[in-house]
Amino acid sequence: MAADTDRPDWLPLAGLFAAAIAIAGIGTYVFSQVGLERVGTLIWVLGYGGVIATGWALWFRGQTFEPQ
Repeated sequence: MAADTDRPDWLPLAGLFAAAIAIAGIGTYVFSQVGLERVGTLIWVLGYGGVIATGWALWFRGQTFEPQ
């Protein structure tokens, strides 16, 4: 098996975010179908909100937007 030197550094983190979004969506669907809409809503808020907060903390927090 070849070394993973061709893989970008951001790819594992993007995969983690995609998995978190998928798990939150599936969890929301499952609990809503069972009749626990509030639990589904809580999973949606925590799942998607957590992904947004983590993305901000890891990618955008250190950015400076200055005119050149």
